[in-house]
Amino acid sequence: MSQIDTYNFTVKPSSTGEDWQITQNTNSNGEALNIQLNNGDKAVLIYTLAADDQQTWQFTENGTLFTEAQDNLNYNLSSNVSADGVAVTVSIEAVNLDHTLTEADINKLMSEPQAMSCTLELLGEATIDFRLVAEQTGGDSAPFGPVKRYFSQDPRVTIGSTQPT
Repeated sequence: MSQIDTYNFTVKPSSTGEDWQITQNTNSNGEALNIQLNNGDKAVLIYTLAADDQQTWQFTENGTLFTEAQDNLNYNLSSNVSADGVAVTVSIEAVNLDHTLTEADINKLMSEPQAMSCTLELLGEATIDFRLVAEQTGGDSAPFGPVKRYFSQDPRVTIGSTQPT
């Protein structure tokens, strides 16, 4: 039976280059979120703008820029912005968190275009790095003028299997 775990965060963006305030509302355990999943399980991360920022900010595009998705053959990853732009939902579904490619094999796959086979090794944990994407609303920029986006610091998520290896 698949399980879905939900994690809620409140986000206070910054336009000054300072780190955004990203506060976990439940299961707080520091800066990185460590999630243990069985194959088939799903984690849902919901980032909601702080109430006092909802009139002047909104998440935009798909709400995230994934800068590193280590071992991404082992999970499905998606993000979606709410219709009103005040929340972005990141979904991580474990496909197979038991084995992964070696770093040498990953480098070889990236540098050599021909088909190849690789022997997988045991996966300890995988790190997903991403940034939240937002814009300030109510600006008076011209419709064809420069488009400005603001990116959070990395709210890093680490996933690992609960299965014994």
